[in-house]
Amino acid sequence: MQIELSIIFSTVVALLGVYATYLKITTENKRLQEIREKEMMAEKEKQTERHIELRKSIEYIGVDVQSMTKKMDSMDTKFDSLDRRVTIVEESSKSAHKRIDGVEKKCELRNERRQ
Repeated sequence: MQIELSIIFSTVVALLGVYATYLKITTENKRLQEIREKEMMAEKEKQTERHIELRKSIEYIGVDVQSMTKKMDSMDTKFDSLDRRVTIVEESSKSAHKRIDGVEKKCELRNERRQ
């Protein structure tokens, strides 16, 4: 009978050891899983912040591009205006040259008659 009790006692102690080991492993796995989930959430938050920053940067770039486009349109308008004014001045200078040439010819003719 004594052998049977020692075998039962040894079996119970071994089973308790196995159960304690199982509990330790499962609690450690749960703890590690919670740590991983927290790390993943932290990484997702960081990614979300980065996406928000990138989106803001893209919006600022879009505003700057629109501003530059407006400035370029304004410059095009001014350039067209200046182009028209230069054309008018060129035509006026051609006309003035023709008149000056005519006056020079008249002056030469008068000078020739006087001599």
